[in-house]
Amino acid sequence: MIVHLDWFGCDPRHSHETKIHQMLEKLRSIRPITRASLRVEEGLQSAAPFHLILMLSMPGPDVLVHSNGQTFEEALFKLEASTRKNFEARINKSRQANRAVRGVKAMYRG
Repeated sequence: MIVHLDWFGCDPRHSHETKIHQMLEKLRSIRPITRASLRVEEGLQSAAPFHLILMLSMPGPDVLVHSNGQTFEEALFKLEASTRKNFEARINKSRQANRAVRGVKAMYRG
């Protein structure tokens, strides 16, 4: 997996990078990810100073997720939760697409 990090308005910290890589490895265990791009923005004027934007490239449609938080850890936690929710929604949607159309009898019933 290729990881690209962009830092805007803040300096990169080793502890933050470690947490990002741990989160991406957790997500990678759920779905195969080929490329991850994360943008970390810190603004002093806004209500939620940390804004994270994650773009994941994988087989199928790409995933784009946003999160805000008072601290970096809070924003990262929200980002991971949103991404997991997105993955679960995609799994449920693919299961529904693979089911038979309502009102169609199975072949073995005649």
